[in-house]
Amino acid sequence: MVLFGQVLRGPEAAARGLAWTCHPDGEVVDAAVELAGRAASAPPELARRVKQTLRIVATLDDHEAAVDTELEAQVWSLAQPWFAERLAAVQQRVSGRPKG
Repeated sequence: MVLFGQVLRGPEAAARGLAWTCHPDGEVVDAAVELAGRAASAPPELARRVKQTLRIVATLDDHEAAVDTELEAQVWSLAQPWFAERLAAVQQRVSGRPKG
């Protein structure tokens, strides 16, 4: 936005996809803590693998190599014992009803 000399407030930045979400000033810390808690609840090996993949991809100049790196990490994730449980939890939140 600096290049265009524009200032976007939080709601507009979120609406344009430049921010994840927008919260009133008094709710920012609670929202950040809640978001961080979700990340902290991920299996530690998954968090390490995501960070590692991001570091590797950031050094690659070739799109195909970046896709291959990400694909390998995703295939690894699919093979982990916790994957099905986490997927079911997401599906339940999306559908609003228990799976089973």
